[in-house]
Amino acid sequence: MLALALLLAQVPGAPDFAEQAAALEREAGTLSEAGRFEDAECVQEHALSVWKQAARIRPVNLAIQHANLSLIYVAQGKLSAAEDEAGLARELSASAPQHEARPIQVRVETLLAKIEYACGRYVEAEQHQKVAVEHFSSGTASNPADAATAMNDMAMMVAAQGEFGRARPFAERALEILRQAGRATDVDYWRLAGNLALICYRLGDFPAADALYRDSIAGLDAALGNDYPHLGVLLGEYAQLLRKTGRKAEAKDLERRAKAILTNANLPGRHTIDARVLTK
Repeated sequence: MLALALLLAQVPGAPDFAEQAAALEREAGTLSEAGRFEDAECVQEHALSVWKQAARIRPVNLAIQHANLSLIYVAQGKLSAAEDEAGLARELSASAPQHEARPIQVRVETLLAKIEYACGRYVEAEQHQKVAVEHFSSGTASNPADAATAMNDMAMMVAAQGEFGRARPFAERALEILRQAGRATDVDYWRLAGNLALICYRLGDFPAADALYRDSIAGLDAALGNDYPHLGVLLGEYAQLLRKTGRKAEAKDLERRAKAILTNANLPGRHTIDARVLTK
């Protein structure tokens, strides 16, 4: 059943175009959060068409709207369509009002980085991601979750190039940001800690990796348990470390649990990049 907002937008006497489009976008966001990306795509495309009608009446910069549609395409693996929408978003961001231009630019460059990463173009992804890292490093941005995500994603883009030593400080900074914000017990903290664990493992720092894996697995297990697919990923990674360090019996137990979780998993699309690609 598609969005009520989509039906409302077709009713005579409904709110003006901008209000209709905003309602549609909210519904697309709700559908995306629920993993209903095909429905979200339909609603977001309609929202964009309504925004274009609004733009005929008063100036509207549509960079963010194209970026939102691009993210929905990314979640479905439609990378060519995502790249087209992101390119439009980048062009439009150049003409955004001055007080809005920098946040829009950061968002669009981050989006382009995610697309490049998904396409395996890690060097290009890093170049786009630098815009976000510089933005959050300047202290002008106040959202710790966004700042931590930017640092984590940069770590993954660098690590995907095999440069784990250069990646580690970005991953460590991501956790530091969340700790300073009092969010060291959040699910995202433990998920990002798992990413740092894998980087440490690939660097050969087994003691640090062991401690990070144990903490991140315990944190995710307590918060979400077996219904969380990322826990299965971490269990599988930690099992590799245990085998590497001679603890085969422990590894076998974790492997069984990881297999059970991942067999039943319906892994969602994510906006934050994790380190699963590094295990390949």
